Amino acid sequence: MQKETHSEIFALDIGTRKVMGLIARVTPTADKNTEIEILDAEMREHPTRSMSAGQIEDVRAVAEVTAQVLDSLSERRGKRPQEVAIAVAGRNLKTAKGKFVVSCRPDGSPFGKHEIDEGTWKALEEALSKFTPKETDTRPQYSCVGYVVSKTSIDGEIIQNPLGHYGQELEIEVLASFLPYRVLESQIDVLESLGLSVSSITLEPIAALQAVVNRDLRRLNLALIDVGAGTSDIAFVSQGTIQSFAMVPQAGDSITEKIADSFLLDFLRAEDVKRKFSAEMMRREESSDSILAAPPVQTLETSDIFGRKVKISLKDIQASVNSVLLELTARIAGSILEASYGKAPQAVLCVGGGSLLPGFTQMLAEALEISSLKVGISRPLCDHYVQKEKLNSWGPEAATPLGTLEIAANNKGLRFKKLLVNGRRTFVLTLGEKSPTVFSALVAAGISPKKIFGWPGPSKTFTLNGKFRIFKPHNTSLPEISLNQRAVSIEEPINELDSIAFKIPNSQHLEGTVGEAIGFSRTTVLVNTIMREIPLRIFSDGIPISLSAPLKDRMRLTTLRVPLGDILTPAERNQGGWRVNGEVASLSRVVQDGDKITLTPAPPLEHPPLGKISPLATWKSHENLPPKLRGSYFSISPKHQESEGIAPLKPPILLPQQRAPLSNQRINVWVNGKAISIDNNPSHAPLLADALRFIQIDTSSSAGKKLYVRLNGQQAFFTSPLEDGAKVEVFFE
Repeated sequence: MQKETHSEIFALDIGTRKVMGLIARVTPTADKNTEIEILDAEMREHPTRSMSAGQIEDVRAVAEVTAQVLDSLSERRGKRPQEVAIAVAGRNLKTAKGKFVVSCRPDGSPFGKHEIDEGTWKALEEALSKFTPKETDTRPQYSCVGYVVSKTSIDGEIIQNPLGHYGQELEIEVLASFLPYRVLESQIDVLESLGLSVSSITLEPIAALQAVVNRDLRRLNLALIDVGAGTSDIAFVSQGTIQSFAMVPQAGDSITEKIADSFLLDFLRAEDVKRKFSAEMMRREESSDSILAAPPVQTLETSDIFGRKVKISLKDIQASVNSVLLELTARIAGSILEASYGKAPQAVLCVGGGSLLPGFTQMLAEALEISSLKVGISRPLCDHYVQKEKLNSWGPEAATPLGTLEIAANNKGLRFKKLLVNGRRTFVLTLGEKSPTVFSALVAAGISPKKIFGWPGPSKTFTLNGKFRIFKPHNTSLPEISLNQRAVSIEEPINELDSIAFKIPNSQHLEGTVGEAIGFSRTTVLVNTIMREIPLRIFSDGIPISLSAPLKDRMRLTTLRVPLGDILTPAERNQGGWRVNGEVASLSRVVQDGDKITLTPAPPLEHPPLGKISPLATWKSHENLPPKLRGSYFSISPKHQESEGIAPLKPPILLPQQRAPLSNQRINVWVNGKAISIDNNPSHAPLLADALRFIQIDTSSSAGKKLYVRLNGQQAFFTSPLEDGAKVEVFFE
């Protein structure tokens, strides 16, 4: 038999008027549920108004009261808790929804716990993304403090528990709650000053709902109101799930303040009068049918701000607080109707000490225009507690701490990791079993994703082959990130108390290059099965530039398709024949990415006797020359030509591709009348485009004109080879 295991949980409710702590033993049961046994409880009131509307105003004063609760529990238990589960009030509450669709397993098996958990965390991540810090924020404004699964459906059909069901798609929707970061931070400040770390955190209305509304009741349209001292937190339930949250920043303290103003009392004496008044009115209601009941109290005694003894009639107290009760219930009713889209709920469940105010439930029913029988005070559900009899006397004010305890016991609360980002304390939300990363820590610290992923340079416009384009440079100022003084990526997992340093280097935004702008990608061909890259020729306003050149705004770029001759080496160009994708091709054939080029060697030439060489005039063009004569200069002496009756001939004019490689290290050419000296690469003859890099072409008056390029008086191209002494002309006309 497996040994039964259990754990102890410390839950703490830091309210506006009181601090209540609970220690419970949690034991898992055979049906995968939990049994909870309350081991001890302690409650202390704030001696001063150190909290207002659920928010801590005086950290030191709240810490002192909390320490008294912790010390009392620790002394009686013989050990001091190290972790605590808490709930926070809904002041300035914001909510966001997130959805995620989980596909069925490949083997067609039903949805399991893994798929449900994954869908829940992914949906919560979507909700969290809606509260990502803006670029101008220097720290996070809101922090997630609770969530509930608001809807689950399989193939479009709503279902309460998808575990074990079959289907194609499981859609999970969550409702996440967010509070100002400073509210969460002040709570944790108090706890850390006492040596406590937060093991679980939730929202007060979620905790109260957990304590008083079972799942069977959630199919009704219900409103839960947690009326505390500073805030009235609202949760609206429908179709088995929580649909929305709301909060009214007014509760029991507003009644106390009214009594203090009406009868010139300080706040603590006014609070005492309010409680005695509420207790007497409740006693009257419970004993109205008993003949043995004590006679009703008509007046209450206290001291005013001058120290004088005064007697205040209950009738005067009721008249004083009625106006405030009307205002409070009207605001709560308005929030309920807004959350339920104008439709009154079927029932309203009230918890919290403020709900005990005389006349509260009746006025709330009137404000909602429903029967007073549909509004009532609810006590915590204690069926799943061990020794539940001792909890029956607990009133609605215990709903929040008990709900906080249950959420922690069932691992439904949120968990945070504490670490330092640039020396400042940061709390990172942990989702499920997935470890948070450096990226999530930076976002939690208020650093926008735009800064994390780098600053982009300014956008530019340009034209490429006559087509208008816009280019936005890639991120150019990537930050420097280190974890515990070790350079890491943003995907690096983090642990408790890690230290992250984040720095953006002081660098200028790069403009982006021409290659980045035109989306240059490497293109290749196969030459006799060997891969070879195709060179790309690009020009700006007719001037050749490189792909690494900076892109300037409004550039006019043109690209030149490369002929076969530019792909081949001089030796390959002098071979017998060329085929592209199996077809016979000339050296001027434009090649494309992926073309297959085959070189076919020419058959050996049988030389005729020198005296019987055919006259050159009979070869109609250089292409009719025998292959071994191509690319060579030769001549026949005039005397030999005359003896054969042939007019003297000039050396044959060969295509530039067929000329032998130049042997000089440099050649001299003339470009628009200017002498230019160009390196002569032995592996490739200089091109006309190479010469244009050394001159400046005036493009100021080129609008609407055509660019002309001439070589030795003839039309030429940028890829035309150059010879020593060549004359190049480039102009617009």
